[in-house]
Amino acid sequence: MALHQRDLDVERLTQQVGDQTERLAEQGTAARKQREQDAHRHEQQVQQVQAELRQANQTAIVRQNEITQLNRDNARLVAEATAMTRLARDQQAHGEALQSALNRALINRARAEAERDAAQSAADARAAELLQVREARDSLRADLAKLAAQVEAQQQLLVDHRMRLGGADAAG
Repeated sequence: MALHQRDLDVERLTQQVGDQTERLAEQGTAARKQREQDAHRHEQQVQQVQAELRQANQTAIVRQNEITQLNRDNARLVAEATAMTRLARDQQAHGEALQSALNRALINRARAEAERDAAQSAADARAAELLQVREARDSLRADLAKLAAQVEAQQQLLVDHRMRLGGADAAG
């Protein structure tokens, strides 16, 4: 009976070992499937991260190109602003020179107008003097004409007297 019990124990233990082996095999298969799923998930995550990284790199390249273009644009705008500032300074200096020349021209014009007015006054005074001289000349001419007429009349009288006197001398 002990032998039979031992055989039963061996058979039971063998069954337990078989069950355990089967369970280990099932667990090993499940663990392998889990590892494969984990590895597959991990591979997908790695691929997704790599795709995101590529996208981020492409975005960074685009942004870097935009920044480079903006830097070029800024450099161009700074150069243009510098040129415009220089041009504005030059134009302001030119405007100030023109204003100064205009001021000098206005001063010269005022001086010329004053000289013209003085010359006009002098000319008006000379014209008035000339008018007085002409009037005096015309008056003197009239007086001269009268005197000449008187002298001629007196000469005629003198001639007449001489003739009378000469005729009286001849008669006497």
